[in-house]
Amino acid sequence: MKTAPIDHPTAWNPTTGRFDRVPPPTNSTPGWRTFLFVLLICSAFVVSGCETLGLMSPGSVPEAWVRADRATWSTIAPEFAAYIEEDASLTPSQKSNRLALLADWDLRVRAAEQSLELVDLAIEALE
Repeated sequence: MKTAPIDHPTAWNPTTGRFDRVPPPTNSTPGWRTFLFVLLICSAFVVSGCETLGLMSPGSVPEAWVRADRATWSTIAPEFAAYIEEDASLTPSQKSNRLALLADWDLRVRAAEQSLELVDLAIEALE
């Protein structure tokens, strides 16, 4: 049995038939400082992008999005509800799930509209 000296890392090299020194491991992955720096830069872009889009404003929802979603709901919901009621291939459970989806959509749009109204009231109070 062959033994290796303990003072430095070695590995058996079958080509030479002896123990050879093993070079110290290289750290090819970026360090934690690099990771934190990249995370900081990405966070800055995300936050500045959200402020630009109005997503971090007190109302949290851009007014144009709320108006567009209400117009979409007003156009699609009545026809979809009629289709659900008339479709004989849907089970009662499927019908109720689809109607609940429409009700949830309307509730979400109403909440966004109320949020916009509250922001408008707060702005008026400050002026």
